[in-house]
Amino acid sequence: MRSSKSPTLFLSVVSSDGVVTTSPLFAAVQVTAGLCYRLRLLANLAERHRIDYIEISQRYPPVYWHVDSGSKLDGIDMCMTQWEMCGSIAVLALWGFLPQSGHVNYAPMRLASTMYLDVQDLVDLRESGYVVDYREHEETEATIGEPFEVAVRKRLTLLNRHPNDLPPDG
Repeated sequence: MRSSKSPTLFLSVVSSDGVVTTSPLFAAVQVTAGLCYRLRLLANLAERHRIDYIEISQRYPPVYWHVDSGSKLDGIDMCMTQWEMCGSIAVLALWGFLPQSGHVNYAPMRLASTMYLDVQDLVDLRESGYVVDYREHEETEATIGEPFEVAVRKRLTLLNRHPNDLPPDG
């Protein structure tokens, strides 16, 4: 589908130990002109100044991480999403505090991340005019038992029926 609006990109997710997860099943972000500009600028800055690695928080556009009720990450506290970049390669990471009974953790943990993307792929998606795109890890379909796009559409249909089950934006 083509549109003049910013496309939404659905990315499959891996846990902190690199295993494809079903909760969160996906992270969704709108690929706005501002987002593309910001990431391109960071990639150029890294190249020009020979910076190997950059981390930067992502507030706008918000990233939606779909976390199932009752899952390990249900009830994460003080979530933060950030882009982690190595040159022009970027990944979204979810940081926060896991709920633990009787134990206080003073440092946020990297809880999950998306697949790696080249910044130019985001720019190309933005310029393509498509409304939605899906990017997944090679192991995603085997792990979830169906194509990633089908699983995402099922979750979105379920969420549309139960809008109170929406978790907060990360």
